[in-house]
Amino acid sequence: MITFKELGENCLIEQFSGNVDAKEFVLMKKDQLKTTDYFNVRGIVMDLRKANVTITKIKLRQFFDWLVRNKAIIENKSIAILTRTMDQLRFGFQFKDQMTQHSVAVQIAQFSSKQEAYIWLNESQK
Repeated sequence: MITFKELGENCLIEQFSGNVDAKEFVLMKKDQLKTTDYFNVRGIVMDLRKANVTITKIKLRQFFDWLVRNKAIIENKSIAILTRTMDQLRFGFQFKDQMTQHSVAVQIAQFSSKQEAYIWLNESQK
């Protein structure tokens, strides 16, 4: 399951729990576009700490391809990824690598606490 809420006027927090797949992520992004002032959002916290990142290599490739095709939804944003396990950390590294390889203008960093993530988001938006 993925839920999201606004943090102030220009940040969102996305909370992932249980088994999360690429299709659910795409649906959540589409919902954000409809229900928030999404293109004014500058910072996103992806909290993966309660998620089972069990996306197959094929589904992961499809997910990254979708993000690259729709890069406007993450361009010029700072994304702080909260992780606890090696699978979550590996997903974060793959996410950053794919966006770098495809020249998507997004800042991505990984953290283990919300406090660290919030500090980084505030600094990255200056």
